Amino acid sequence: MKKLIWVMLTLTLTGCGSMARDGAFIRAQNNFSDGDFEETIEISDRALRMYEYDNEAKAQLLFLKAQSYQKLNKSAEARTTYQFIIDKYPNTEYAYRAKQVLN
Repeated sequence: MKKLIWVMLTLTLTGCGSMARDGAFIRAQNNFSDGDFEETIEISDRALRMYEYDNEAKAQLLFLKAQSYQKLNKSAEARTTYQFIIDKYPNTEYAYRAKQVLN
């Protein structure tokens, strides 16, 4: 019985972690759409620190961050972030997009 409870608790917590991870991603996207670029940067940074994502999702969050820097007229930070995506996640759609932005 204890094993069953432990398995159920583990599955529940894993599901909650996925929901929180996905929620952070959605909040970053929503904040960007709403024009809250400072908050987009903060949420993206926090999500990347707190949750595990695949390379495509990491690159996408970083791309949102770079776009936010652009909207805030922080060109150097935007360029650095785009270049980081290209260097760190070269085989992603967002590395391709970052190259297009930088060219």
